[in-house]
Amino acid sequence: MPTRSLAEIGIKLIGVYFGAGFVINMFGLVASLAMPQAEGFPTGRVIALFNGFALVGGLVVAAACVFGGERIASRIFPEDHLELADISRQDMLLVGLALIGVSTIASATPAILQFFGKAIWYAQGSRQSQFLPSMEQSWQDLATHALELIAGGVLVLMASRLASALDRRYSRA
Repeated sequence: MPTRSLAEIGIKLIGVYFGAGFVINMFGLVASLAMPQAEGFPTGRVIALFNGFALVGGLVVAAACVFGGERIASRIFPEDHLELADISRQDMLLVGLALIGVSTIASATPAILQFFGKAIWYAQGSRQSQFLPSMEQSWQDLATHALELIAGGVLVLMASRLASALDRRYSRA
């Protein structure tokens, strides 16, 4: 079985995971529409709009993984042919690290899109006075998710080197 095929299956499973998360988050979006209006708090429609960006991001990630899993796997993994008996520790480490990286990137993307959706909404004319107070609370989350995105990218790009180093480390132990 080719390494790329194993990776493709893993990427598609990540997409299914995010698709299931999309369905669950959709219920939260619908529930936010039924929220009563509170003084000084955004309406349920506004909250649904904020969450909608994250939902769209999650849906895009799920669709990219499920329908583009083969393309993503072909860019990351070689076409080395492996028999199930020939799968080495390094091969498993490579696939696992790269999939963790793809999953990390996929989980950070919707939150970053939600931040930008919120920024766009508050940047509009009548809401500009609320922009800084509302966005002050979001910078830490943006930084956290940006670091997740970077860490996931590093894992994907460096998976082969990391797997090789870890395999050498485990073979000595």
